[in-house]
Amino acid sequence: MGMSQTIVTIDSEGRICLPATLRESLSWKEGTPLKVEVLSSGQLLLHPLGEEPLLVEKDGVLVVRSRASTDLEEELERLRAERMHNLTRLSR
Repeated sequence: MGMSQTIVTIDSEGRICLPATLRESLSWKEGTPLKVEVLSSGQLLLHPLGEEPLLVEKDGVLVVRSRASTDLEEELERLRAERMHNLTRLSR
């Protein structure tokens, strides 16, 4: 999912309503506990409790944390095998 922007307002009780499309895209349901972090830039970072945030602030800079979408060892082995196959085919 790419970065998206939505404008929301704070109501008289101090609440912010996140649009349904945004909540659905994040799989956030009613009652989902969210951790709120205030960054040094004044921005807010929301993420569900128990999950590591994708963006973290490190030395005043936002850094993306990510996980591999595939097993890296398996992918490296597949790429090596493909290269070896191509090299042996070229040498014939």
